[in-house]
Amino acid sequence: MDIIATRIDNETIEISVGSSKTVLSVPEIEQLQKNLAQLRGTLLPAVTLTPAPKGQPVYAIPDPVWKLDPEALHTGMLLQLRNPEHGWLSFLIPNDEALKMAKVLTEAVEKNLESFASYGLN
Repeated sequence: MDIIATRIDNETIEISVGSSKTVLSVPEIEQLQKNLAQLRGTLLPAVTLTPAPKGQPVYAIPDPVWKLDPEALHTGMLLQLRNPEHGWLSFLIPNDEALKMAKVLTEAVEKNLESFASYGLN
């Protein structure tokens, strides 16, 4: 069965499933995305726990808008990342994992800066 989505204008799309068609507004699209994502989380096979292998192309959002709310809960940090296609994605990061992330990010940035400096790119 073919599923085709076509942009009609800046505020609507048309979805065709087989011979059926429907037009959806932005709020309806967002609700459908949310419902599909929640349902996908219940299906098998589950989304893999490992990211794409190194060297395999990935689709990434460059320089996403983000917000960190360290006071959301005493047990962790609320990290929110803006995806222009899926909206705001929220993650509750336990404190111990937040510390690991901070260390890994700091080390990665320092390594990148060292690489740039060695090539005279700073």
